[in-house]
Amino acid sequence: MKQHITPEQLNELSNRGKKASVEAFEHELLPNIGQMIEFLDEQGCLLKIIKGRESGDYYISDWRNVSQIGLKHSLCDALWEAVKKILEK
Repeated sequence: MKQHITPEQLNELSNRGKKASVEAFEHELLPNIGQMIEFLDEQGCLLKIIKGRESGDYYISDWRNVSQIGLKHSLCDALWEAVKKILEK
């Protein structure tokens, strides 16, 4: 199972998002699954993580507003999609 985002994924962020990432993850360049879950929790997200039975995709949603905030085949990638949305605000 993939544990960390890749450098390519980090480069998807704008300069503002990269600065927010450095601050959020205390200079950890490539956050892991646990760090991303902790970050989302600290941001007040009430996470709901579901793995699709047939597709195998991970669905990440926020129970507060019932919106999907991440969808990918890998849990790490789905969490990263959710984290990116917050970092780019």
